[in-house]
Amino acid sequence: MMKRMILPAALFGALAAQSAVAADAAKGRTLHEAHCVKCHMGDHDDAFYNARKGKKLQNLTSLNTMVQGCVTNFNLDWFEDDVANVAAYLDQTYYKFK
Repeated sequence: MMKRMILPAALFGALAAQSAVAADAAKGRTLHEAHCVKCHMGDHDDAFYNARKGKKLQNLTSLNTMVQGCVTNFNLDWFEDDVANVAAYLDQTYYKFK
């Protein structure tokens, strides 16, 4: 059963990373401010994000997967573009994987 879950997540991450090229970081910021900062508030500055870069989050694909995990866990009614937009915002603002 675990293998069935990993493959779709990996596939989604790859597809989301491809669509992130055309992602809209401004829309991602709006979604992030409306939904994500409720849990991710406090000391989330450049140092916070940089401490995670290269560990769990190694590229835009893993960032998309992490955002999708939050969307799933909190039952947000987001489309793939929304996930890609938030990932693009986080990437451009903090991670700078590109």
